Amino acid sequence: MLSKHPDLNEKIKSGYRVLFHGPWGSEKSLKTTLIGTTFNLPVYRVDLSMVVSKWVGETGKNLKQLFEIGKNKN
Repeated sequence: MLSKHPDLNEKIKSGYRVLFHGPWGSEKSLKTTLIGTTFNLPVYRVDLSMVVSKWVGETGKNLKQLFEIGKNKN
């Protein structure tokens, strides 16, 4: 997949997962979609209001579970 981009092969190892964050309107969805389209990879949008918890430690557990699920999604 990255063989078309030898400079990226040195920097990006397979299996990387990314979580973008930033203020509303900073084009996170657009940038993510462009990256996915460029490299022919699936992009998943997650509503963090479904992940964040008021209980101590639960948000971290939920994020860990989310990334574990992502491991099987290429």
